[in-house]
Amino acid sequence: MQLGSLYGMLHNETMTFESLTLLNYMRDIVSGMRFLHSGKHPVVHADLKSQNVLVDDKHRAKVGTLWAAHEQCSQVLSDV
Repeated sequence: MQLGSLYGMLHNETMTFESLTLLNYMRDIVSGMRFLHSGKHPVVHADLKSQNVLVDDKHRAKVGTLWAAHEQCSQVLSDV
């Protein structure tokens, strides 16, 4: 994503955030996790952290890095 990870943004001393911007990031993250959990076959992210939240040029946060969830699902399916 254009602005990088939320972690990088939060640890960049030259960036400042308004409370509303941080609240919008939190809403985006919750919305993404709700989407993953609410499908017919829910996905457990298993590694949600600020390094795995990417921010686009419109300041929308996106939950990323689902490889851990993919590996967990593959293991469950191979055990069946």
